[in-house]
Amino acid sequence: NAGVVSVLFMVLLGFVDDVLDIPWRAKIVLPVFSALPLLASYRHGTDVVVPPPLRAYVPEVPGISVDGILYLGPIYKFYMVLVVVFCSNSINILAGCNGVEAGQSFVIGVGALVLNLLNVCSDDKNTAANHMLSASMLAPFLAATYALLMHNWYPSRVFVGDTYTYLAGMCLGAAGVLGHFSETMLIFFAPQVFNFIYSVPQLLKIVPCPRHRLPTFDTKTGLLTATPNYNLINLLLHIFGPCTEKDLTIRVLVVQVLSIAFGFGVRRALYELGWVL
Repeated sequence: NAGVVSVLFMVLLGFVDDVLDIPWRAKIVLPVFSALPLLASYRHGTDVVVPPPLRAYVPEVPGISVDGILYLGPIYKFYMVLVVVFCSNSINILAGCNGVEAGQSFVIGVGALVLNLLNVCSDDKNTAANHMLSASMLAPFLAATYALLMHNWYPSRVFVGDTYTYLAGMCLGAAGVLGHFSETMLIFFAPQVFNFIYSVPQLLKIVPCPRHRLPTFDTKTGLLTATPNYNLINLLLHIFGPCTEKDLTIRVLVVQVLSIAFGFGVRRALYELGWVL
């Protein structure tokens, strides 16, 4: 389907980036073209349900807001493109340690697949079909990522490049769009969202941005120490102190697991209020 085509486009982009070292500006723009097949094949609704507590603040506008439903039209499709572009780049930005790229992708994928399985038996046939389609993308992706992680875990025997990180980001983003839970997927991506926002000063060259924003290895202690770079990996070292590369990856994955649990908690809380993400 179109999701697979978009993933293949991102694999090609990742390979080109590994070979030619594409500048960051191009990395942000090119995924938009990869998202076009997904966008062109989208035939579902572009409306969102306003949470009951907020409906009193949303005026009724014919064709735009009716009975607590916002009809967003092209705005919603633009939002879909932004989600896919962000997911495609976010795994690539939070990287640099053995196992961290494949590990975070695997954890997010497992969380999304569990969500799919909880909804494939829904009484709503459209909801069940959407989650089944999403699960059909995630299952083979998780199988391949698990095999990769076994060899990429510290000490790594196989290193992932941009080819995998772009594939992983697009596959997860497309699964969220096809399964109609892109809002929940963004909550699952909370560490990546934080890492991106935290990295903006360096990504925009407001402060110096070296090519590799990684911790430094202390030869005397055998531990990784933080550098003055703005990313989640260095921030964890600042907060919890120096550690081995394996322990640092585990710290990142613990944060990722907590974001998945938070995502399910938010879904449950909003469901109780009558709003489903």
